[in-house]
Amino acid sequence: MNLSEHCKRLRQALGLSQAELGRLCGLSLPSIQNIEAGRANPSLSSLEKLLDALGHRLQIDMQAMDWDLLASLGAPLSSSRSRAGHRRPSGLLRSLRLALLALSAPGDEPDRQRKQDCVQALLLALKLHFPSFYRRHFEASPLAREQLARAGARAVRLERIAVRALAEYL
Repeated sequence: MNLSEHCKRLRQALGLSQAELGRLCGLSLPSIQNIEAGRANPSLSSLEKLLDALGHRLQIDMQAMDWDLLASLGAPLSSSRSRAGHRRPSGLLRSLRLALLALSAPGDEPDRQRKQDCVQALLLALKLHFPSFYRRHFEASPLAREQLARAGARAVRLERIAVRALAEYL
């Protein structure tokens, strides 16, 4: 169920009209109508007010990083392989972007170097063998440039493994 359906269902369950809900949360009737119709892109503050009026709370959670997916492409981070059905460029992009964010944060976990090697190998493979994809998705990223600048010998060796696996995605 998407947000618009959820809000409409909650409003109806509470016996509120769209106008009444608008008054309760401080949004205009057209805003409520557009949200429920799925035509609106409400701000977080508007969404928070709307959900509060409906007895709910807005909570934003960070997505967990899928290191196993990246491990299956660039480095032996774990013994498990990625889940079936993940072989889409969008899954790769999401995971690689989250990995870049995770590695930009300070940390001293024991396998951090292996994770960096994995990400660096993938970025090297993308830049050298899939340059248009790299330009479109990572060339403007300072985090990607930083990881490439740090790439060591292990990342270069792993790049060959990454190229074979990336060919399945791209």
